[in-house]
Amino acid sequence: MKKSKFSEEQIVRILKEVEAGAKVNETCRKHGISEPTYYAWKNKYAGMDVSQLRHLKDVEVEDDFIALPKATAQDIRSRADRGIRSEAARRLEQLGGSEPDANVSPRRRGRPR
Repeated sequence: MKKSKFSEEQIVRILKEVEAGAKVNETCRKHGISEPTYYAWKNKYAGMDVSQLRHLKDVEVEDDFIALPKATAQDIRSRADRGIRSEAARRLEQLGGSEPDANVSPRRRGRPR
């Protein structure tokens, strides 16, 4: 999927511009986006502030980490030990090094039966 040329913070600011009273078609033309793109963004980010958006991204990263298999969590730890820092490694430290849910079946985790 193609990466947007707008950050999520910029998208929220564009939406706020229209909420403040600017016309949709003028705002779209000014920022170089189509009206369908504007309405897709509106459906996804409606009513959010930049701080709420950052919190949502943090929660998504945490959810992604919790779903990681045990081997991946160990790989993140070993990379962190070698000085390779990533967002997942920082999250692992914040979570206290907890392992993914033990109730996940071995097949689901990708382990041999």
